Amino acid sequence: MKKHLLCIVALAISAIGFTACSSDNDDNGGTKLPDTSTLAGATSLELSIPIDGGIHLSSFKATPKTATEGTAVLTFKRTEMMPKGYLPTETYLVKEYTYKDGTYNIPTFGSISVSKSGSTISVTVAPEDGETETYTAKEVSAFATDDLSKSICRTWTIVRTQFRYVEYKEDRTQKPAIGTQFMGANLKEMAEWLYADPRNIDIRQELGEKESIESVTFDPYGTFIIKFKYQDYVGTWRWDKPAGTFTYEWNDEILMNNTVFENGTATITVDKGTGISVLSLTGNIEQNSSGTLYEVSLKLTMQPK
Repeated sequence: MKKHLLCIVALAISAIGFTACSSDNDDNGGTKLPDTSTLAGATSLELSIPIDGGIHLSSFKATPKTATEGTAVLTFKRTEMMPKGYLPTETYLVKEYTYKDGTYNIPTFGSISVSKSGSTISVTVAPEDGETETYTAKEVSAFATDDLSKSICRTWTIVRTQFRYVEYKEDRTQKPAIGTQFMGANLKEMAEWLYADPRNIDIRQELGEKESIESVTFDPYGTFIIKFKYQDYVGTWRWDKPAGTFTYEWNDEILMNNTVFENGTATITVDKGTGISVLSLTGNIEQNSSGTLYEVSLKLTMQPK
């Protein structure tokens, strides 16, 4: 099992390499929110499953879309000192799972079965190519239990994306902003649109490399995921004030501090009648490779996946 899990970690690490103004009315009417009672099946477990090379599977989180499927996040943590740059302290594997009778089936990984006896939680890990082993785990309590949290804690797909980019002068006053909107979340199309403007080649390149936003996921344990075509951003989120505003933070070590989708603040609204959500992400003011101060914002109109 150790060799198989080490390969899984290697695949997760290799995937690492690789924000606007208009109406918020959605273009896909009639979509309804899934029953929030499915969140009763959300799971977050702290683990310590050893893998070769000083790596442990340290946590498993599952956020259901329905009673039989959802999104799983496995966290791998380095527990031994290694040369800097050899391996991040943490890395993640994000996969869609199917669920039946206490067992989560996770493509390319295998299965994880969870059972509880009194206060003891047992986790049986059965990799696709390896030995089945059972360990004990600690359950983590959800912090997001209010109605708004229950509404957003799920996986979303993108109906429309609005993009805004602004540069700042040395005194932090804004230069004229540029922005546009696209149906879906085709970042490559945004990058091509930006080629008409001479500013910030860094952003054009990164948008083009990511190509598209496949989905956005929140879980009730504070995990926030943006799934791009070729990699996943996994970070944390916490409610701020006013209600509906939250702060988010990516794992900078994993992203190698090389992203225009920086840590920042966001707002989210959910129309429970249509099931449409609007997520506005505004990154912190950053400095690009040429020394220019800039800020990127994305406004995503989303529907439940």
